[in-house]
Amino acid sequence: MRYGLILLAALWLTACASQKHSAEEVFATQEQAEQLYQQGDYSRALAAYREVTEALPSHTHSWLRLGNCHARLGNYPAAVAAYERALTEDPDFASAWINLTYVQAQILAQTVAQMYDRVPKTDPRAQRVQKLVDSVLTPFHNAQADSAPGDGTSPGELGGAQEREDASPED
Repeated sequence: MRYGLILLAALWLTACASQKHSAEEVFATQEQAEQLYQQGDYSRALAAYREVTEALPSHTHSWLRLGNCHARLGNYPAAVAAYERALTEDPDFASAWINLTYVQAQILAQTVAQMYDRVPKTDPRAQRVQKLVDSVLTPFHNAQADSAPGDGTSPGELGGAQEREDASPED
């Protein structure tokens, strides 16, 4: 039994040594990513979180932050993919669900706003477009009115208006 544990430890150490990054390097990269994220340098934080997720593909917090960087940079499809990866690793990860919903709401709102802007008002379906816009955006406006400032759950001003501070992905 004792020799089995020693062999297992030796194999584990060999596997760690042959990996692309040492544990110390990954930890340092994670710390750097957190600092860059806290400073609002999302482009550089994104690169660092990518390295961390490559080295630790099951680290859900790094997938969440990777998604947040993408979302804050306006790359919503990549944010969706990162949040979905976090949820693959932990299906009960509430922050990933919240942020996935937020980003998908932003995508929907952008699509609806584009439709509203581009369908001519003289089009026979313009009234139907207006009803669709109202039906899609009304729940978001109601949620915004019901949420307390700073609680991180409000979808914010959808449809191209300026985002509020509490209308960003949850950390």
